[in-house]
Parts: sequence; C-alpha cells; structure tokens
Amino acid sequence: SNTMMFQNIANLKDRLESKTRELQHEIEEREETRRALQSRERQYRLLAENMMDIVWTMDLETQRFIYISPSVRQILGFPPEEQVKKRLDQMLTPESLERVSRLLKNVVQNEREFGPDPGRSVTVEVEQFCRDGSTTWTEVTANFLRNELGRPVQILGVTRDITERRRRLEAHQATLAAEKANRAKSE
Repeated sequence: SNTMMFQNIANLKDRLESKTRELQHEIEEREETRRALQSRERQYRLLAENMMDIVWTMDLETQRFIYISPSVRQILGFPPEEQVKKRLDQMLTPESLERVSRLLKNVVQNEREFGPDPGRSVTVEVEQFCRDGSTTWTEVTANFLRNELGRPVQILGVTRDITERRRRLEAHQATLAAEKANRAKSE
C-alpha cells in the first residue's frame, strides 16, 4: 500500500510538473502577446499624434462623431475630446453645412438606388470654424464603413487643411484677371 501511495504521489508530482510547464508556456505566450499589443498601440498612437490629416468616424444615423484624431488640434485648434462632442452645424459654416448635407443625402440615395459600392468615396471642400473664431478651408474625403450585411453604418473621413492651396489658387486667378484686364485696356 505504501508503494501504491508513492506511485500516486509520483503520478501527481509528474502531472503537477506538466501542468506547471503548460501554465509557464501560456504565461510566456500571453506576455509576448501583451508586448506585441503595446508595441502596436505605440505605433498607432505615434501615427495618430503626428499625422497632419484629421481622421474621424461618424455614426451615419445620428450624425454624431465617434472618433476624431489628435491632429484636429493643429488644424482647427480644438482638442479632440471637445471636437468629438460637436454637431456638424457647430463645425461648418452654413454654406459648407448645406453642401455636406446635400452631398450626404445624394450619396445615401445613390446607395439605395444603385446598391452598395464599397469602393465609393466622396471628396468635398468645406470651410470649418477654428477655435480662435477664424475659419479654415479643408478637403474632406469620406466613405462608408459597413456592417456584416454590407449596410452603411458609419462614415470614415479624412480631413486635410487646404488653406494654402486655396490661397495659391486665388492668387493665380487674381493674376489671370489682372492680365486679362491689362490686355483689354491695351486693345
């Protein structure tokens, strides 16, 4: 009976050592996964914090923002946690709000009439309010994020500051107009 007891103890010891090795392996795997996730998170944070374009998502039904990247601070002066709470009419000039509303209505209508087009994106220039009370021109490129059924549920957008591009364009147009006026005078 002592032999039997020693055998049981030896078996338990072997099973315990085996389970300990399994647990140790599992702990090492989890630690490796945790380190990989932390590294990926650091990379994404680095991207989000240093990107000049504003990346955002919006709920299609409520038209409320879900996420706005930190670069909104550089372009518009607002912290992302403040900007994400705003409605579109608090962010866009009335003319731009009208343009965006019309565009969104058309895109949703096209979606209903012609079916889903996962590659469809739209680009529109809008004037947005800045924290200091001024406005800035931006170019917004957006497309739908879809649920499992392929239905649009969110909008994913990228907003880029185009103030400088518009300034150059306006200066070029003014130069052309001045040249045209000079030619008209000399004729």
